Amino acid sequence: TAIATAPARIDLAGGWSDAPPISFENENGGAVACLAVLLDGKRPLRAQCRVVRGMSGIRLCTESRSLSDETLLCSSETAIQTLADL
Repeated sequence: TAIATAPARIDLAGGWSDAPPISFENENGGAVACLAVLLDGKRPLRAQCRVVRGMSGIRLCTESRSLSDETLLCSSETAIQTLADL
């Protein structure tokens, strides 16, 4: 299992000009001024990935949890078999 956490990003200027496809269209790339924000001293974004033997495709699960005690607030699941499903 791989787990990654990150602060939230607040764009002040140039939002997303550093990401494709916009960055590919500009020969100098993009420029962004942003802030990384913790909520209650915690990184509010988290992703987890694991391989499940015998399964094919990707099962994308999203959850919203309380920052204080990680109580599950809501969740959803989507099955992805091809890139068109994204």
